[in-house]
Amino acid sequence: MTAPILPARFRLAFLLVVFALCISNLSFARQKHHTPDLSAIDHSVQPGEDFYLYANGLWLQHTKIPENQTEVSHFTAVGNKVDRDLTNILEHLDQRGHFAPSTDEAKLLALYRGYRDTHQRNQLGFAPIQDDINAILNLRSKHELPAMFATLLRKGVSSPLMIDVQPDVDNPDLNMVFLDTSDATLRLRKTTNQRHFKKSESAVTAIKAQKDSDIDDDAKGLIKLMATMLQAVNVPNIPKAIEAINTIQSGMDDLPAGNTDTPIQIFKVSTVEELSDVLGSFSWSDFAAEAGIPNQQRIVTGPLDPFKSFGKLFHKHSLEQWQAWMIWQLLDTNATYLSEELAQQYLTYYEVELGGYKRTTHVQKRAVDLCNDLLEWPLARFYTDKNLNHATEKMGRNMVHHMRDAFAQRIKHRNWMTAETQQAAFDKLQKINVKVGKPLRWPKTPQYTPDESDLFGMISYLRNNRYDKMIKQLDEPADKDLWDMTPQTVNAYYDPSRNEIVVTTAIMQSPLFDISANPAVLFSTLGAIVGHEMTHGFDNNGSFFDGEGRLTNWWQPEDFKTFKNLSKQLAKQYDKYLPLPKVHIDGQQTLGENIADLGGLSIAWDAYRLSLGRKAPTDEDSQTFLLGWGQLWRTKETPSALKDDIESDEHSPAQFRVNGVLSNLELFYKIYPVASGDKMYRAPEHRIEIW
Repeated sequence: MTAPILPARFRLAFLLVVFALCISNLSFARQKHHTPDLSAIDHSVQPGEDFYLYANGLWLQHTKIPENQTEVSHFTAVGNKVDRDLTNILEHLDQRGHFAPSTDEAKLLALYRGYRDTHQRNQLGFAPIQDDINAILNLRSKHELPAMFATLLRKGVSSPLMIDVQPDVDNPDLNMVFLDTSDATLRLRKTTNQRHFKKSESAVTAIKAQKDSDIDDDAKGLIKLMATMLQAVNVPNIPKAIEAINTIQSGMDDLPAGNTDTPIQIFKVSTVEELSDVLGSFSWSDFAAEAGIPNQQRIVTGPLDPFKSFGKLFHKHSLEQWQAWMIWQLLDTNATYLSEELAQQYLTYYEVELGGYKRTTHVQKRAVDLCNDLLEWPLARFYTDKNLNHATEKMGRNMVHHMRDAFAQRIKHRNWMTAETQQAAFDKLQKINVKVGKPLRWPKTPQYTPDESDLFGMISYLRNNRYDKMIKQLDEPADKDLWDMTPQTVNAYYDPSRNEIVVTTAIMQSPLFDISANPAVLFSTLGAIVGHEMTHGFDNNGSFFDGEGRLTNWWQPEDFKTFKNLSKQLAKQYDKYLPLPKVHIDGQQTLGENIADLGGLSIAWDAYRLSLGRKAPTDEDSQTFLLGWGQLWRTKETPSALKDDIESDEHSPAQFRVNGVLSNLELFYKIYPVASGDKMYRAPEHRIEIW
């Protein structure tokens, strides 16, 4: 990232990952119907043993993972298409040539050409960040560190304390500062640990002498990369600098989270006095002044435990150690924007050696990504002009209408809820705001004169502008029209603080969206995805927010107790799944997504039946519906990528997103001959139905 983002502990509650939606309320009989991919089905697998393998077995056998990817899925296919679309837009601008400097076209083109000018970047080398390096090295006291952390934060560099501005969870019409400890450099933790750096100096010496058999390859690669980069900018005593970076980062990684079981703890508000007290010798006032938030008296911090521990960590380490850590953050943030030689060294380690890719990302793709990061909204306008039509946008909204009606009926029939809680849930459902395709009002493009010969100058300006724009929101009412995701992002989200679903243009592309698909497939894919997002408003996190986006309790006590018990049972089911030998899914980590998957498909089935009117679905319709769900999530990925997903992703792996839901769905048992003894069979009393 090149700019501060929502702090880690707040992301789960504010950006609950979603997918797509689209359907028309026109007669399906007038459309050409695409069936599921019958060529993917492996009939040697019984549906009750493993429906995912049954639905996708032959596809999994014959699909190969491209050398520049770690997985293949419908989502990567759409992502690749978006990349091509964005590249074509920028290449078209490049072919047209010249534009007035004030135009979006000129700004995009200058950034695109500036990055691709590797000759210019090579000539400049580390010069673009030398002033920042000098400023860090010229610090004379630890008392100067908090202000320097904030200075670098404005420049998009990771700081021990990270800031974001979001709606106040108690009053969503206003904005507040959200504060967290940094997690932006966890890559170090994934590739190193303390034993690799206990004797960092001898480790570096051993590597140079090729006597490094006691250090694993990932650590070797990182040490070499760090040594090369630090040496290039004349950091003194490289081995000790590397040791300091690792020691501090390990301390940052080990900061306690505190009690974050519910959004009530996650979104705890602290006063400046409370925060200053736990930070100890770290001057909050100096940091806040430089960060542009000196007058904020109330800040969302969550538990204060990590800040208290950070205060001790700050006090423990010397000025020189913190200087080394800051220089590494600066280098890590900017490595791919300096010389192409440095970019290749950096990417060879992170993408090839660590990431498992066969080659590094091409310079053109990196240029496109830079434009999509720093000038994302101007690029979005060009993208939506070419990829979003009125019919698609209308279908998306109509699908929401179908799913909302079906969800309302299901709420009415939740026999574990009292009438009071049912009414509150119904009110929240009706208040969900839906944004489809693109914003109603585009964000303004920063005003500056682009200069392709000054790439880093443009990057620095745009980063600072983004930060200043974020801070300015503190003086303004919360913007109800704001999108936290661009239309060209292959994703969508539910935001409980705004009680809204956002569905991007990119997610409404084939093969995730197909206007001509069989209605049963549309409902079990796009419909289930819409239902998934709606259900996020009522999962283990979203259930703490009301229809206005306030963090408040709208439940009757006994109803919430039952909800928590059902959720606990679902978590235990997923705890037992083994995607890899001896590697279990964490049912609590994935709980919100599993609740949303189960609710989404259940609601989609009801919506599909309602769409048929008086006509009942045939067994063939039902099988088509279930196959649509089974093939939506088909994914082939490398074992290392799967392992990483299990450890860090809030979503269950694809196989268990499919099977975990179906094992609880009554329709599955009605349509397929699933019997006791089959791997997917659950006794009726053990089948979970929440929403």
